[in-house]
Amino acid sequence: MQIHEVACMYADLDNKLVVVKFSGGKDSTASLLYMLMNYRVDYVLYQHIPDNILPEAKDYISSLAKAIMDDTGKEFNLVILESEPMLKLMREKHKPFPTPKTLWCSYWLKVVPSKRWIKNIASKHGLAEEQVVVVVGVKKSDSRRRSELYKDKLIKADKIRTRFKGVSYGEKYYMFFPILDWTDEQVWNYIKKFPNTYKILKHQYKSYYNITQCLVCPFHSRKYYESLPLKTLIKIHELLIDIEKMDHITNFRMGYAFLQRHKRIVEDILNKHGVKVVDND
Repeated sequence: MQIHEVACMYADLDNKLVVVKFSGGKDSTASLLYMLMNYRVDYVLYQHIPDNILPEAKDYISSLAKAIMDDTGKEFNLVILESEPMLKLMREKHKPFPTPKTLWCSYWLKVVPSKRWIKNIASKHGLAEEQVVVVVGVKKSDSRRRSELYKDKLIKADKIRTRFKGVSYGEKYYMFFPILDWTDEQVWNYIKKFPNTYKILKHQYKSYYNITQCLVCPFHSRKYYESLPLKTLIKIHELLIDIEKMDHITNFRMGYAFLQRHKRIVEDILNKHGVKVVDND
């Protein structure tokens, strides 16, 4: 059964508000392109964390969105939704450095603002939440966890059970995963059909890896840090130092251990670049 047949079986998209969550990476780009070419898109939602994502990411998102509209001949409403600053929330709410088991940052800086926005936009259109479909570029091939978590291409958000403490959806809108069964190769092959989009996307991966990724994240690896421009590494180090100086941060043993691990990796790479690391009190 084809992807579009699955979607039509469960929900008539003509009678629903379609929102594509867009990070500017290859998977969300492929999902957006697929939706534009096979259905329609009412809103494209990009979420920005002011102090934990580079400010130039917003210009990149706007440029990529324009290329997509040019390539497809389809227009959509691009919404840039800003959360509150991550470090501000950490200080005010005494949050730990995030770990893979306690992704409070994902919930409070991404899930909560998007759920609030979706409720508001549904109300603005006079629709119930059940009449909204949120499209996300998730692939089973990304990890075993994702293959276990996302079984169906279309599901109500309140049926999704994450493994992360404090992270849940619990909403009544639908979530649609159009590229759930695709591989990375299939994703790139599809994007290649749209030359302007492919050019911009490949350039940002080559020059940065992914400019819209969070600067501070417990999932970052040494390989990822080594792929970043020097000025970005310096920015990440400054953020890690700011977090380390928070009065409450040592109260969380696991989070503090993750903080120190990432700080050591970043400082080691900076030293290899000849950058002298200075901790200014």
